[in-house]
Amino acid sequence: MDSRFSGKICRLVPRGQGIVGRSQVLELPRDVKAAELTTSHTHIPQDAIMADVNVALPLDALRAMVSDKQIGEIAPRFFSLIGYRSQADEVATQTATKIAAAMEDDGVTHALIVPV
Repeated sequence: MDSRFSGKICRLVPRGQGIVGRSQVLELPRDVKAAELTTSHTHIPQDAIMADVNVALPLDALRAMVSDKQIGEIAPRFFSLIGYRSQADEVATQTATKIAAAMEDDGVTHALIVPV
């Protein structure tokens, strides 16, 4: 299979980065380990994500799909939108277009968008 799969995930940050209040896009490498991630989302219950980050970014399922040849490969990076965003038009016209361009550069043909 020649598809390349990417995930975009909201509010997942590397442990220990302590990013608060800054609106930004983090790039997480494809080989990121679930244990290296945590959530910084203060507007939703976090218990499920804290117990298993696969709830928000299904790393194990994606890797199993690659192993089972259901998808070709995982793209080199995942994207995580963090910080408070009150301007939906900015997200749509600037942030999303930059992420889409990066995914196109990575050869991504399918994407998983998880609105956490």
